[in-house]
Amino acid sequence: LATNYDEIANAPFAPLYNRALLAAYAPGSTYKMVTLVSAMENGKYEYGEIIIDAGRFDKYYDQGGFAPTCLAYSDSEGGSTHGEVDHVKALEVSCNYFFYELGDRLTIEELDETAKALGLGEHTGVELFEYTGRRANKETKKNTFRKAIKAINRRAQIVFESEDGEDGYDDEIALPYDMEANIIDIEDDDYGIFYL
Repeated sequence: LATNYDEIANAPFAPLYNRALLAAYAPGSTYKMVTLVSAMENGKYEYGEIIIDAGRFDKYYDQGGFAPTCLAYSDSEGGSTHGEVDHVKALEVSCNYFFYELGDRLTIEELDETAKALGLGEHTGVELFEYTGRRANKETKKNTFRKAIKAINRRAQIVFESEDGEDGYDDEIALPYDMEANIIDIEDDDYGIFYL
């Protein structure tokens, strides 16, 4: 390593980069276990229950044309399926349709709670620098939006408004004005207003 360190360090695929701790990857089919645990924990799937793999999950097709398929269905001529599938077979053959069905039974909050309990999107506690992944939840969406605004204007003050009209202040920043005041003066060159 000492004789050709520069060559290795500058190699196109960065072999010295610690992907295990510093990179973020989509979880892919490993997330199926999170979905199954969440469905069982929340009473949305009974142990041993059979789900018929129809190949194409088209429950929401009329709402935008999205109908994901099981790999067995999309890879075969004529559209074969896994047929009757319980949780053991679903994990064994990685049946997408089975997990589309379970995911449809769950709320995003239930799935997020299970993912968090299993340590996804959380620091590991390993005493090394690590990149922490994200989970799909309202807080992640808010943080992603916050970072995008701050990248444009680091001085931006951010206030979120919920669907019921309640103000939610950015936890990290104290606002420079009183949101309860009848009139709030905002300088044109300091602020932008974004509507979602």
